Order: sequence, then structure tokens, then C-alpha cells
Amino acid sequence: AVTGSLRVRDTRGNKLLRDQESRVDSESLEELPARDWISFVVVYTMIFFNGCCFTAVVPSVPFYLEVLGAAPSFLGWVVSFYSLGQIVGSPTAGFLADKLSSKKMLTMSSTLGFISSTMYTVAPNHWFILASRFLTGISAGTEFTTELAYIARNTTATERTTFLASVTAVNVVGFIMGPALTTVLATLDFTIFGLAVNKYTGPGWLLVIMFLVDIIMVQTLFKDTGNTAGRDDASEASGLLNGKGSNSKPNGYGSLNVSGDKSTDGESTEAGLDEPPPPLTVIAALIFIQFSFMCSWSVLETITSPLASDEFNWHVQECNLLFTFGGLVSLLAYVAFVVASKWVQDRYLILYALVVCFIGLMLMIDWTKLLWFPEWIYLPPYVNRFVAGYMTMNAGFMTGRPVTFALYSKLVPSQYQGKYLGWMVAGGSAARTLGPFAAVFLYYGIPGLGNNLLVLFGSEALFQLACLVLVVLSWKHLLPAGGEKRFDDDRSTTSSESKGQISMHIGKRS
Repeated sequence: AVTGSLRVRDTRGNKLLRDQESRVDSESLEELPARDWISFVVVYTMIFFNGCCFTAVVPSVPFYLEVLGAAPSFLGWVVSFYSLGQIVGSPTAGFLADKLSSKKMLTMSSTLGFISSTMYTVAPNHWFILASRFLTGISAGTEFTTELAYIARNTTATERTTFLASVTAVNVVGFIMGPALTTVLATLDFTIFGLAVNKYTGPGWLLVIMFLVDIIMVQTLFKDTGNTAGRDDASEASGLLNGKGSNSKPNGYGSLNVSGDKSTDGESTEAGLDEPPPPLTVIAALIFIQFSFMCSWSVLETITSPLASDEFNWHVQECNLLFTFGGLVSLLAYVAFVVASKWVQDRYLILYALVVCFIGLMLMIDWTKLLWFPEWIYLPPYVNRFVAGYMTMNAGFMTGRPVTFALYSKLVPSQYQGKYLGWMVAGGSAARTLGPFAAVFLYYGIPGLGNNLLVLFGSEALFQLACLVLVVLSWKHLLPAGGEKRFDDDRSTTSSESKGQISMHIGKRS
């Protein structure tokens, strides 16, 4: 065995000398079953389809509801109920993870998705659409959690960073391809066996096909693996969602500190347990910032199609294209963020994201329709400004959401992670549920030409300004312990060093 003495000098000058065994990460050496790459292909294909589930429907669902005779405000219920279904589905999957195999869980979730998508295509009224989207949300939440649990069981801690990054990338590609595929389906208009296939029902049929493929793949190609001894699937799935494994240190982007180790200070688990939580004002500020990002995004995805229809006379095809290009911008912004996060502190990235989102919201307001706007000020056509604002918002959101979550986790000591991260998740869920209602209420309920857009996007812009003020006021608290040193070391070497001065004397092999 390799042994050594670890001498630590903390920032207050106190010295602590302790002898401990230096061991290679046990998880990286543990005996895992031979990896079945075909099953991994099945899982990643389902993750891709999961990403399509939402964006394939959103551009066209306002027009579908109109055909079915729903009031414009009913759109808020439909969009919110999908998110509500995900909130129900994710903890349900966590509860059943120890009782059912992954194969059974994936079969159940895909079957539910197949049924709910079929309901969407044959809906006789708008209430069927509401029920369909809620059940599809449950299916998506259950399936995604199960997939992450499977990946956690079948990868080591050292591999998990790569697998997590690929999960996010595949999911984002699904967001892009959802509206891109329905753009093709929007050109179809025929009836087969009495079932209509057109620009309204096309997204539903796409999901029916995807869920049917899921069921076939799971039954014929997917091979489940039993739980590895001593490992908890639910906690592993949570760790993967948080960007790390059960025993690993946080890793780069999206790393949520859920173990005893601290990525930024290198102190031992015992030392980390003595750390107090950050001030509640900082916790509240970051939760509010995350709420603001999520609320602005849910407002945008809800109201974009109705607004484009009213202002530019766009229909399903044009809205699908807009969402597709917005997804491409999101993917590029995500890649840029992953690269920048290695060199730029999280608090600067949050500032950048807030400014970008504020600019995007300002561009989407039609200032020329406001009676008090000076006529001598020239602005490009509103359609150009709206599209530019929409793309800008996509870029800002894809940076702001993950970096806020990552920084929040780094600031919270390990023993407080469960409670504090629960607050953050609850804030995001509330935003995704309340945002669509706010969108339809403000857009359809504010009288006066152009006033609705001013109130809708202007109120969201005020949220961004308030967040900027909170960041500035909390600036000194938004740097994890040892953060400056870590970025200096990243530029010269590779990983973060500990807070204080650490000297390690490795003994000889016995």
C-alpha cells in the first residue's frame, strides 16, 4: 500500500498533522459487469427522444388548441401541466428505483408515453390535450431519472464526467431536432384508417413513433444489470444529475458538491463538516436568480408561437423553424460555456448571462407601437428585432441556468446540500409551473397596442436587473473558498488546489 503524511496549513495559520492511507479511488477499481454498449446506445437514443418530447409539440400546440376550440389562455395550462408531470415523474422513479429493474421502469415509462401521445393525436377536445401533456411529462420525468440511474450503476466515478457531458449534449440535440422533425411533418396532410396526419397532429404521431421505438429497443436490445453491492441507485442518479459520482470530487461544469470532499479547498471530510452555510441572503439571491432564468424561459417558450402568429402572421412551419434555430444557438452557447467555465469564474458568467438575457428581452419589446415612443428614433423592423432577441435569450439562458446551479452547489457545504439543493430545485419548478400562466395572462389581459409586450417582456427584464443588483451586492460571497487560486492553477496546470498550503510526503512502498 502507498502511505504518506499529509501536512495541512489552513488560512489562519493553524497546523494539522495526520497520517492517513492514500488510496486510489475505490470506485474506479470496483468490479463492474462487462459493459453492454448496445444498452448504452439504447439509453442515449431514449435520452435524445426525451429531448424531442417537449420541443416537438410547443411550436404548434397553440394552433392545435385553437382548432379544438380552446380559449387562448388555456395554453398556459397545457405548458404548465407538462412541467408538473415531470415534477411528479422524477421522484416517482426515484421511489421505484430500488423495487423495479431499469428494464421494467423504462418499459412502463415508454408505454405511458405511447398512450399519452396517442391521446394527443386523436384528441376530440382540448381537455384531452391537457391530460396528454401531463401524462407525457410523467413519462419523461420517470424515464430520464431511470436512464441516469442506469448510467450511474454502469460507470466509474472517473468516467462519469464524460458520460454526464454527453447526456447533456444529446438532450440538447433532442431539443433542436424536435421542431426540426415536425417542420417536415407540417407539410403532410392525409388520413389513414380514419386517423388524421397533419401539421397539428404530426408532432403527436412523431412522439408515438419514438415511444414505440423505445419499447421495441428496451424489449429486444436493452440488457439490465443488477445493483452493484453497496451502491444506491437513487443516490447515484442524484449524483450524476449533480455532476459527480458518489465518491468523486466535483468536476468542472455543473458540478454539485454532494459528497464530503470540497473541490475548492481540498480539505478533508471532517474539516468540511465544520464549515457554516453561506449567508441566507446569498442563498436567497441565487435561488431568485435561478427562478428568474427559468421564469423568463418558460414565458418565452409559451408565448413565442402566439406572438409570432399575431404580429407576423406566422403559422406552424415558421414557428418550427424559429425553435429549431433557437436550439442551434443554445447548443453553441452551451459548448462555449463549457469551455469558458474552465477559465472564467462562475460569478462573471452569471453577470454575462443576465446582461445577455436583459438585452434579448429589450429587443423583443415592440417599442414603435408605444404612443410615447419618439418617432424620430429609427429601429429595424420588429420581426428582425424579435428574432434577434429570441436567439439572444436562448444563448443567455443556456449559460445562466447551469452556472447558477453549479455555483450554488459549490458555496453550500456538503452537510447542507440536501436541504439547500431542494430549495433551488423547488424554485426552478415553481418558475416552470407559474411562468406559462403569467405569460398568457399578461399577453392577453393587458389592453392597448404594444402595452402587453412592454409589460410581459419588461417585467422579465426588471427581474434580470434585480438579479444584477443581487449579484453585485453579494459579489464577495459568490466565490467558493480557494476559487481564485483554483483558476490560477487551472491556467498553469490542471486541477484545483486546496485552500491554504498543502505539502504531501509520500512514503516508500513497503
